[in-house]
Amino acid sequence: MWEATALLLPLVLLARLPWQAALQPAGRAVLITGCDSGFGHLLALRLHRLGFTVFADCLCPGGEGAQRLLREAASGSGSLQVLPLDVTRERDAAAAKEFVWKFRLGCETSLHRPCSLGQKS
Repeated sequence: MWEATALLLPLVLLARLPWQAALQPAGRAVLITGCDSGFGHLLALRLHRLGFTVFADCLCPGGEGAQRLLREAASGSGSLQVLPLDVTRERDAAAAKEFVWKFRLGCETSLHRPCSLGQKS
């Protein structure tokens, strides 16, 4: 029994440690699709509030969800850009990719896997 306690105690103590990632938002950008509502919308808001540069792709850029994101963009600590994107249209994906490249061109940091936008694997 003491052996089990000796094995489990370190695991319990490790589980109680704060495991918050040390990812700093400065210079980081993320492109999120489906930001009109639901998980994509909430993730875009959360990352924007943390200070990330967020490219929020919305199917309806004039819709309620996109308008809420635009209002949030005016008050957050990061940069939030709302882009029109229908992920089923290759032309929309290419336009989003071009916008992201032009927006980030002057920055020293690079996007994670930027070439995956609009390309079939």
